[in-house]
Amino acid sequence: MTKAGTIGFRVASRASLSKTVLAFMLLLMPAWSQPLHQGAQTSAGRFFLDESKLLLLDQKGHLQKLPEGLGDKNRIYERLYQPTDKWENAFVAVAPDLVLVVKDDTATPLWPQLEVDEKEKKPVRDVVPWGDALVVRQNDSIKLVSPTGEVEGYDTDGIIYGPYALDSQRLCLVLKNGTYVVFTGQSLESPEPQPYPFSSQDVQATPSADRLLLWSKKSKEFLLVDESAMAPLTTNPRDALGLKNGGFVLNHGLWFEFLTPGRGRRQFRSPVVFNEKMKLADASFFEDQGILHTLFSYEDQGIFNMGFRLSGETSGGNLGKEEIQTVLTAASQDSHLTFLVTETVLNEVMVDRHGNVVKNLETGEDSTYKVKGHAIYLLNQMNTWQNVVIEPRSRLVGPVQIVRDRLIYATQTEPPNRPGESREFNHRYPYPKVVIHAVNASTGRPAWTLDLPRGEAPAAARLPDDEWPLLAKDGPVLFTTEDNRLSALDPVSGEVQWTSESLPLDDSRPAMIRWDNSLGLVATNRTTRNLLLFGLNGQLQKKVMLNELFNSQRTLNLIGVVVICLALIVYIYLAGKKKLFIRRIAGLEALDEAVGRATEMGKPVLYVTGLADVDDIQTLAALSILSHVAKKTAEYDTSILATTSRAVTFSAAQEVVRDAFTIAGRPEAFSLESVRYISDDQFGYAAGVDGLMVREEPAANFYMGKFYAESLIFAETGYATGAIQIAGTAQANQLPFFVAACDYTLIGEELFAASAYLSGDPLQVGSLRGQDVGKAIVMITLVLVSLDVTYASITGGPPLLHNLYEFIGVKFS
Repeated sequence: MTKAGTIGFRVASRASLSKTVLAFMLLLMPAWSQPLHQGAQTSAGRFFLDESKLLLLDQKGHLQKLPEGLGDKNRIYERLYQPTDKWENAFVAVAPDLVLVVKDDTATPLWPQLEVDEKEKKPVRDVVPWGDALVVRQNDSIKLVSPTGEVEGYDTDGIIYGPYALDSQRLCLVLKNGTYVVFTGQSLESPEPQPYPFSSQDVQATPSADRLLLWSKKSKEFLLVDESAMAPLTTNPRDALGLKNGGFVLNHGLWFEFLTPGRGRRQFRSPVVFNEKMKLADASFFEDQGILHTLFSYEDQGIFNMGFRLSGETSGGNLGKEEIQTVLTAASQDSHLTFLVTETVLNEVMVDRHGNVVKNLETGEDSTYKVKGHAIYLLNQMNTWQNVVIEPRSRLVGPVQIVRDRLIYATQTEPPNRPGESREFNHRYPYPKVVIHAVNASTGRPAWTLDLPRGEAPAAARLPDDEWPLLAKDGPVLFTTEDNRLSALDPVSGEVQWTSESLPLDDSRPAMIRWDNSLGLVATNRTTRNLLLFGLNGQLQKKVMLNELFNSQRTLNLIGVVVICLALIVYIYLAGKKKLFIRRIAGLEALDEAVGRATEMGKPVLYVTGLADVDDIQTLAALSILSHVAKKTAEYDTSILATTSRAVTFSAAQEVVRDAFTIAGRPEAFSLESVRYISDDQFGYAAGVDGLMVREEPAANFYMGKFYAESLIFAETGYATGAIQIAGTAQANQLPFFVAACDYTLIGEELFAASAYLSGDPLQVGSLRGQDVGKAIVMITLVLVSLDVTYASITGGPPLLHNLYEFIGVKFS
């Protein structure tokens, strides 16, 4: 929300590279660029949006019921508008299906019903601040809302472009009837329509500061609204771009035409690389000291800089193979400086954390990777770019913005990776620390650097993208720390003014809402969502819970959980009373046969537990089957070899085999060599297991757990040694290899059902049967609902079970 002060103008630019490039032109005067989330305040209390829902907070910090006319708590809103301090008891709320003017505690729609555009499937509208008022467009009608909540309307036969707020006293609309109108004095009283010399299908409108250019690709004429009559051009323009100072650039292909703010005109020959493929919007244009500058990136050649003097001279060149990030202009009474912020790239040899050079497996050469950095340039009095800061290993994170005569930005520095030198890994803070810097926007010299200890440093994941949150028009700058606190930074001195207590935050960016005398922060973690109210001094005043104890939108989830739990309880009880039927699984029936075959041949049994750790459900299922296989080998006095690829899995497997031998009554037969740790590396593990197969020649191979590309390696080697093989995995992309090369395969959930199948434990069997019943209920429900909705679509009426759908929170569009 932008409040009192002069708004900075921003002109976006895109480089013609694969990565999207942002460029801003910012005119800095006493301004308040407030990127905090939208909030509004009236005599009824403090309004704010939380996940597109409008909430009301009274002066004591309690959530209240919304005033009549704003709808219920589930209505979706897009934005709140309360643009200046003069809007004390009124604001505009925009929802997908209506626009409301809220005055004190009453809400009035601007239109009884919004027309929906067939292509965009939503109302077509613009909301434009005009002085202290707000102008809202809906298709071919506009409404003017004053700070007191009074509404004035204007209807047309069709609007092509606009509304454009040229200044605080002039507002322009370009109409379909071949005219344009200019409103004055913050009033929509009928103005005198003025014609434009183009077809309504061809007319183009380009705004620039307080001016508006009308032109056409099919005409050699152009028109400056409310200034002058049409003037001839040499050729038809391809496109046009407005500058922040009121000038315009027209692209004719082989040359540019510059319309100065003083109504002068000058033509310049455009760069060859520019007119072949690019448009004006692909570059950054600005005027400085009477020179028209353009910056653009071209393929892999880096940044081109061109300067066009009004005298006709041109200058420029290549700044290097960098990438434009931002262009900022700081203007004050004492100075006028323009900064260019770029991204640099270094190619370095890839070194792992142990100091080993990483090789490219295809070429055998050293692998390289890109290290991103940044550079800041200043346009000096000689109209050349002078380097101010260059940090080739420090990449930009978050916004680059001028606040109170300081260009503020944040970086993360990539530590150098040198061959032969190992690096310590910080498990608590695995990413580089964020450091905030500032450059004096009046002198172009570095002002300060804020390098805080870990924990107190800004959290990289929560940094904003576009603008720094400001607590007031002059700061301080707000950021959240790594240890989940809110800090306020003085932009001039670079000192932290205050830091809050620890907050319940996750890694997502918290929404911040600014009211007159307080700051709201929506703190979200895994279980709670709270609005934290702070004073302007950082003192936590109140904590308000936003998430409800019962989420009505998840009623269906609750019903499903209750039904499945009831089925589990019932079938666990029945399994204790009688033996329940379980479908025969051939692979599990063959386990004992495979162990018996190994006993007859006098050869060992090989059991492979896969690549996952014990936190994976497939590994747990594999260990459960291992217990049964190990018990049978103990009973048959057959040796077993169990292999693992994770240290924790190795310890767990060792205990499972030891317990199995103890249950079988032969604890003395257990050997520590029965369970072996091979390697954490995928193909190192595969090579180790294959070596065991070739040397030991096991008669039975079991592959149970999570497998990847090594599955076929195991199965083919086992087949070559003549072993009987039984595999089981839930990895769908590895099942074809096991099915083709193994004698038996457990497919998907058969692996998880193995424990209940083999043990016959009533608790496990009942759980298995209960889950199957729950799945059957879900499938039947899906079929019934599909038939009901299909019937409703055919008949054109509501579904037969629509009352049930509304109760459980299911909506059909």
